[in-house]
Amino acid sequence: MAEREYEFDLVCIGSGPAGQRGAVQAAKLGNRVAVIERKRTVGGVCIDTGTIPSKTFREAVIATANTHRGARHGSLSGTPARPAAEQLFERVSSVVQREESIVEQQLRRNDIVMIRGEAAFKDAHTLTITSEEGRRDLTAGKVLIACGTRPVPPPGVDTLSDIVVTSDEVCTLKHLSRTLAVVGAGVIGIEYASMFAKIGVEVTLIDRRSRPLEFLDHEIVDELIHQMRNSNVTFRFDEAVMVGAPEHELTTQRVPYEVGVARYREIARGQILDDDSGFFKMLFHRDTRQLLGVHAIGTGATELIHIGQAVIGTGGGLDYFLETVFNYPTLAECYKVAALDAANKLAR
Repeated sequence: MAEREYEFDLVCIGSGPAGQRGAVQAAKLGNRVAVIERKRTVGGVCIDTGTIPSKTFREAVIATANTHRGARHGSLSGTPARPAAEQLFERVSSVVQREESIVEQQLRRNDIVMIRGEAAFKDAHTLTITSEEGRRDLTAGKVLIACGTRPVPPPGVDTLSDIVVTSDEVCTLKHLSRTLAVVGAGVIGIEYASMFAKIGVEVTLIDRRSRPLEFLDHEIVDELIHQMRNSNVTFRFDEAVMVGAPEHELTTQRVPYEVGVARYREIARGQILDDDSGFFKMLFHRDTRQLLGVHAIGTGATELIHIGQAVIGTGGGLDYFLETVFNYPTLAECYKVAALDAANKLAR
């Protein structure tokens, strides 16, 4: 057997979802693969500071809020005290450790070499790895760059303090303050603002744009702002969930469409979840009845939306939802209710 030209067939820079899956797939095809990770954990930003910590924190917040709601609805009197930071973040730490272990085991099972350090290109097929142990070079036939992202603080803002932190440090806070200013009303800013408001923190959300999440359906965003204001979030705009086209884009493009709407308060699962403010809508082409967009806000919206994503991907439309039976009681019933709403409007 001839000696290989390079040390590895593929080297993935970054062990997040893209690097991890690219490495595993290449290894299963018989390639010699290595993954380089400079962070303290494998799994990249997703596990270390991003999706996994934030979503685990969200679940901890929901559990805490539900406990407090139960206390208010029951025979207990008074308002329950706010949770301590360690109560919320203890679960985050354990989930992160478990997920890191799962990724490491997966890489090991597929004979993927894990290399700790920071990678830099020396030439097209040579990488220099810098770590606490020093420097070393390795060669690769192909290199997958999957190095993730990091938050960019506003110019002149020092984030190296206990007062100003980025989204990367939120889940390492030692205590919960009574007030919090969130700079940036993007997806992550909105998410953290909502979560902290839910546990009684006074939140001010600041953004230099006139309205947040411009890429989303305007009615959905208006509902989101309304709900957040009801949770005592203060918005400061002009001061510094959801798939498909929103209504304003279809209107601009002169696409004939009809809207089907369902509200969580009409759905049995919404009542079970004690979420009477959730809102769901679908947009259909008036002539072809094709599904053009799905927009949702409320409990489980990020999981609910994937049904619409699949139907859009296959070119499906209104008739699919009218003919399909959705399990009861589930939030997916929103699709049936919204489809019937749109069908009735089209019939008129």
